[in-house]
Amino acid sequence: MATKSTNALFEKFKLVYYPLRNSPFIHKYILNFINVANWVLLKRTYKKNSTLISRRIIFDLNTQGIAFSNLDEIFPDGNLLNEMQEWVVNNEKNLYPKAKKKFLLSYFGSEDDLVELDISNPFFKFYLNHKIIFLVNSYLGYTPQLNYVSVEKTIPVEKDMGPSHSQNWHRDPEEKRMIKVFIYINEVNERNGPFVYVKHSQPSGKSTLSKFAPQKLPYGSYPDEKSVSSKVKDKDLITAIGKAGTVIFCDTAGLHRGGLSFSGERIMATGFYPSKKWTEPSLIHIPANLDKKSLNSLAIQILKK
Repeated sequence: MATKSTNALFEKFKLVYYPLRNSPFIHKYILNFINVANWVLLKRTYKKNSTLISRRIIFDLNTQGIAFSNLDEIFPDGNLLNEMQEWVVNNEKNLYPKAKKKFLLSYFGSEDDLVELDISNPFFKFYLNHKIIFLVNSYLGYTPQLNYVSVEKTIPVEKDMGPSHSQNWHRDPEEKRMIKVFIYINEVNERNGPFVYVKHSQPSGKSTLSKFAPQKLPYGSYPDEKSVSSKVKDKDLITAIGKAGTVIFCDTAGLHRGGLSFSGERIMATGFYPSKKWTEPSLIHIPANLDKKSLNSLAIQILKK
């Protein structure tokens, strides 16, 4: 049985070990050396994906930690939004409440739930599409994993209730450089829980905001409202309002919050791309009979264990 002193020693070890393994050089060129090499080789094959749109998204990610697009812009010949909205309607009966975040209902998947890969699912179609993976890989500089995919509904909070959990300002706890890609399935305005981001706050950024309220890996950071207000100006904020089909690419090691709805619901999909060397296992179960011929080479790479 672990003693208090043993637990305290282990906590001290984690607070030294995790920042060290996440230092840029060690994380990219030692832990992820093979994944960097994989991406260098695969990048040659996917140079055709380098369009004005993709270059703009990658530039915005590198400079401010967040970038925007929409399904129609990325897939001009597709019908993906209609597929996603139809899927949501058909799965309304499967909604279930999240254990901790009472303001969220899940259609499937989350940072806690194992789901089976279904390549006919429109959300997996999106997160495994070579165009999306190309953008993610280009920002990270290596081939990551697709750790989870979720679709969730944000419901309004009671008037006398304040924000909780991810509705507060925070930095995600996983790594110092990561990507989450969000899709709005319905229109999101300032009242129904928009995602809000502090520009240039990603740890790899050049701004002083990148050093404000840093992660305490392997934990995140939850600065209080007063300290954020004193440091962050209105010009530093991006409130992600947008029509259905809005796509948000974001380094969530940067400072952000979202999902605080006062009126109406927000339906949003999330795909999380950490490195393959992140300490937690993937929450996507790959069936043994999966036909890999139906997947592109980038998708196969990010699904590899």
